Amino acid sequence: MSDTSRLLSSTNGSYGSIAVSRAIASSISSEHALQWLVLTDKVRLLVDNYEGDPVSDDYKPIHVFGSRRSEIDETAIDFLEYESSINGFRGSLQIGVLEYLEPVRNWISPVPANDPSNAPTEIEGQYEVTSPETQAG
Repeated sequence: MSDTSRLLSSTNGSYGSIAVSRAIASSISSEHALQWLVLTDKVRLLVDNYEGDPVSDDYKPIHVFGSRRSEIDETAIDFLEYESSINGFRGSLQIGVLEYLEPVRNWISPVPANDPSNAPTEIEGQYEVTSPETQAG
């Protein structure tokens, strides 16, 4: 069992304890109780995503990301399907971790609503529409 599997198994096993502790959070304030519910929900979603690991009889993640890639036919349709699944799985885990870290940051160090870090990120030129003539010229 990998370190990640052990961590998520222990998190999943203690999920009941985490959920019960929301009474403590609610005794602090209703805002803390709400934040705690968000945190426990993000943990549950992360565990649910982790349990959706793509399975193949022929391939393992090491065939996609590791040294055993040279051992397989990279053009085989079943491999391409597995590679696509495992890449999607990895992406969903990355998003899940980021979604979890955001409320953790807010729990540890709340940011006032009027703080500039809460403002939407504006990328220069993201809303500009250019015509093909302008791009060519």
